[in-house]
This record gives sequence, C-alpha cells and structure tokens, in this order.
Amino acid sequence: MTDDRGSSPAAGPSTLPADPSIDTARPAPPSSTTDLAQPPSTSQTGSLDADGAAPSPSPPTQRQPFYHDAAHAASTSIENIRKSLHRFPTPILRIQRVNQLDAELLDRELSELLLDPLKKALGLIRSTLPADLEPELLLFLKLILFKFSIWDRGASYGSMLQNLKFRNEWAHKGGLQSTARDQPLSRLQLSLYPLLTILFPYLGTKLQDRMTSLSFSDMPSNDIRRRLWSLTDYAQRIWAAAVLANFAVFLNNGKYRSVADRLLGMRLTYAQRTMNRNVSFEFLNRQLVWHAFTEFLLFLLPLVRPRRLFRRLMRLPTHPRLLSLLLGILPMAISSRVGLSRDAAGRARFDKKAISLPGLRGGLAGAKEKGKQADEDGPSRGRYWALPEPCCAICFERMEKAAGVTLDPKQIGSGGLSMGIPTSDPLDPSSGLLAPNRPAASGAGSSTPARSLASSSSLGVSPDGLAYADALIHTAYRVEPCGHTYCYYCITSKLLDEDMEDELEDAGGWECLRCRTRVRKAERAVEAADGEAREEDKDDGDGDDDDDDDDEEE
Repeated sequence: MTDDRGSSPAAGPSTLPADPSIDTARPAPPSSTTDLAQPPSTSQTGSLDADGAAPSPSPPTQRQPFYHDAAHAASTSIENIRKSLHRFPTPILRIQRVNQLDAELLDRELSELLLDPLKKALGLIRSTLPADLEPELLLFLKLILFKFSIWDRGASYGSMLQNLKFRNEWAHKGGLQSTARDQPLSRLQLSLYPLLTILFPYLGTKLQDRMTSLSFSDMPSNDIRRRLWSLTDYAQRIWAAAVLANFAVFLNNGKYRSVADRLLGMRLTYAQRTMNRNVSFEFLNRQLVWHAFTEFLLFLLPLVRPRRLFRRLMRLPTHPRLLSLLLGILPMAISSRVGLSRDAAGRARFDKKAISLPGLRGGLAGAKEKGKQADEDGPSRGRYWALPEPCCAICFERMEKAAGVTLDPKQIGSGGLSMGIPTSDPLDPSSGLLAPNRPAASGAGSSTPARSLASSSSLGVSPDGLAYADALIHTAYRVEPCGHTYCYYCITSKLLDEDMEDELEDAGGWECLRCRTRVRKAERAVEAADGEAREEDKDDGDGDDDDDDDDEEE
C-alpha cells in the first residue's frame, strides 16, 4: 500500500512550475496552515555551514534621519552663525533701579549696625577710643563683608536680599545682554573693586584730615603743601562731578550704579530671573500706619488736655441728665435724703449739704464745724496778706519758687528785717553794706525816677533775703471784689489760663493770695495813677506861679 503523503509532491518553490510570467524573486504566500508550520528552506535562509547549522543573521543597517544630509551640508553655516551670535541684537536687560539703590542702602545700614557694638565696647576701655579708631573700624568691617559676600558669592548682602548679583559685563557686550547664563566676575575685577570702593576712600579721608589738622590751606600759594591741598580739592570736585554724571546716566538706563561699577564693568542683574520680584509691603504699611497714628496722637493730646478730661469724667455723676434720670427712678423719700432736688426752673440739682443719710451725719457735721472754725480763725488772710502793697503777690510767689525758699506768712512784712534795720549778724542781707533798703539821698533837683527808686528801695527784703523791690507791680490791675492789685501779666495768666478753666468753674474763681477771696475778673487800676499825675501837675503849676510872682517882684 502506498503512502499518499510520501507520494505527494512537497510544497515549496522547487515544485512550482517554471512559468516565466511568475516572479520568482518574491516568495509565494503560504497556501495553507501547514506551510506556516514548516521550517524555512535553504533557499530562503541561505546555505548551511559545514556542521549543517544555519549561520547567524546579519545585523540590520541603521537608517539615517531624513534631514541628515541637509544638516551635514549646513553645519558650516550654523557654526559661522554661532560664532557671530553676539553681533545680533537681543532684548535689552532691564533691572529695577530702586532694587539696586535699596541694596546699596542696606549694605550701608549693615555696616553701621555692626559698627555700633564695636564702638560701645571700645568706649568701655577709653571714652575717646571709638572716635579715634572709627575710620579703621569701618575699613576693617567693610573688608570682612566684602570677603564673605562679593568675593565668595558674587553679591553683597544687600544685593542678595534684593535678588541681585554681579556679573562681568565685559563678557556680555553687544547683543549678549539677555543671555540665560551670566558670566561671573574675574579675578581682576574682584581685586580692584575693594581698592576703588574701600581703600581709596579711606586713604582720601585720612589725607584730608591730616591736611586740615596741619592747616595746609593757610600756607602761601607757592608752598608745596598749599599746592597739594589745591590738587586734592580739585580732585574731589572732579570726582563729585563724575558721581553726579554717573547717577544721571544710571537713572536713564539703570545699568551701572556707581562709578566704580562702570570702570570695572560690574553690573547688577537678577540672581533668579524667574523669581517673583514683587516686594511685600506688609511691614512697610504697618510702620506707616503706626507712624501716622503716633503723629496724630502727638497733635491731639495737647488739645485734649487729659487733666480737664479727667475732671469732666469726675463730674459726670452730677450731670443734669443723669440727675434727672435718678430723680425719675428713685422715690421722693430716697432722692431727698441723698441730696437730689429740683430748682425753681425744674432742673435737677445735687446738694452735698442736703444729704441726710444716718451714716454721713457725723462726717458732714464735723466738716461743717471745721469750716466754721476756719472762717473764725481768719478767712480774710491769705498767704501774702502782710506783703507790701506796691508788691505783686504772684511775682513774689514766683520769686520764692525760683529761689527754692519756704514761705512763712507770719514773717512777711513784720519784724526788723523787713524794714531794713541793721543787725549784728554780718550774713544778714539787710545789715551793713548788704542792706538794699538804704534811702537814697535826694537833693533839691532830684527827678521823679530818683524818687520812685528811693521809694522802692525803702520796701526792704523778706526774711529769706528776697528784695521786695523785685516784685513791684507793673501795669496794675485791680481784682474784684477784694480790690487787691496785681500785675497785668500775672493776673491774666491766672484768670485766662486754659488749664485753670475747669478749676475756676469748680471753685467759683481764683483765690486771691492776700485775702483768699474768690475773684473772676480784674479791671485796670487807673484812678490812683491819674490822681497822682494830677497832683504832680498841680504842684508843678504852683511852682511855676511862684516863680512868676518872684520875677514880677524883682
């Protein structure tokens, strides 16, 4: 029996008929699933090696991108463009000017903060040591701050707080201002910067102080020292003009903050350009509000007058509206016992004398008895009741406060001392040559000022050595109802003073220093002066008539 599978021809390209119309270069697709399971023939995989094994497949060839040839052709042009990139214009790099100026201000304040503790510590050794060594201490601090800030980090502490740093602007010439990377400072720039900003200003200050102490400016014009003084002065003026010009240019373009930065090509740029540069004004607003509030209080407090406000608060319980409210709430029996009543106009009033509470009867009675006893002892005598009439009691009180003496009213104007009688005590101001009350000799031709001077010196001195003549009344004003006279300035300072307004309202007036009478007004005392003037005119007229009669008799 024959095998059908063996007799059937094998499927493959070798069994295909040789038809010229069929392309033998491409393998025919498999006709059935059995063809997929069969291993590839040698015609598809190649020839076998000597051992009969199939050789390893060759690695596939790497395909080049479609733009490889174009990029290779344009590589020379790209390199030329990259080399000439700095010639192309770029956006201008703009740095906020206020940040740069704030950085300089912060650096200056930091130096002052560090200098103050050193000066205080040296002041404990010797008081003049801080002033003598202040330039050297400032030089030392600036050098230390430069080493740990600009030399190590490329930015000062104030610049770091403002998100700024230095860069080498010489490497960013042309269109390379807005590049992503900043060129750091070179060693030459780092070495020359402290010389221009720290060392040279110190040497110039010391030289200026030395020439000033040696008076170089006062030397003759042909002297070498005078020429050196003129040269330094001229150099300072040129430097000041250069600083002014540089600041004007800085305000225009915001590039170089100082002359040293411009000479060395050191420019401040943002350390992190993506950082938000908005400054938090919370602390600044708080300070401004507090400053305005304190100024408002300083303006308002003198107008408020706390003492007057306190008096008003103390008188609040006796306010008419509050008293009316209490009268409407309390029964009549209770309101009459606590001193509440209505006057003829129907307004509520409070009277301390009308209080009839059982616990307060003894205290009120004792107060009334003390008041009566004080009135019996002499209520019409004040502190300066014995002061001479031509003297102003307020002026004399001011003199005593200035001299720091204690008043004894019983000795004023009494005893031999007030009359200027010499005593045996050489230290007594009213005895011997120290007595200011010796009457001046007045001849027949003495004038009116001489007579007034003699009358003022006859007043004498107080027991404390204060001359009564120093307290004479000027522009006399008479107070009512007591009629005592005071100086215009003194009495107006008492009656028209704003601080005394509430006290005058509460007490009913100002207390006279002579009689303790409450006064509220004063008038010009012109009657006595006019009478004296009339008498003097009359005497002069009589004298003239007598002279005329004598002339006629002759």
